[in-house]
Amino acid sequence: SRATGHRIAARMAARIHDWCAVCRGDAESHDDLIKCRGCKAKYHLNCAGLRAWPENLKEWRCTGCEGSHSRSSSHQSRITAVRAVHRSLRSRAAGFFEKSRTAIAPFVTPDALAKLTAGGGGGGAAPA
Repeated sequence: SRATGHRIAARMAARIHDWCAVCRGDAESHDDLIKCRGCKAKYHLNCAGLRAWPENLKEWRCTGCEGSHSRSSSHQSRITAVRAVHRSLRSRAAGFFEKSRTAIAPFVTPDALAKLTAGGGGGGAAPA
């Protein structure tokens, strides 16, 4: 029905800003990210250095907010490492798509193919 379609569209629009502050990856569902009470940033559990959901979820703070208002060096190191891996993966993917350009061209638009071969990955990336 029309009302159901509207609710689905509203939920999808609300998820546009659901990405991890560390890896810039999105969430498969709204519950996949944990939100810091201090800075309001969202994180995958693994990216936040957690193995399980904290007991007091509403009071959880990221490592950057725990002791001060600036990011800790270990937290910043984790962010830097994850982003370096993502850059490497984008570069490798762009190389693959460039080599496979002829084979995949019939299945994607020219704009999408240009983004894939440039390492753009389809436009789903979060802002830096």
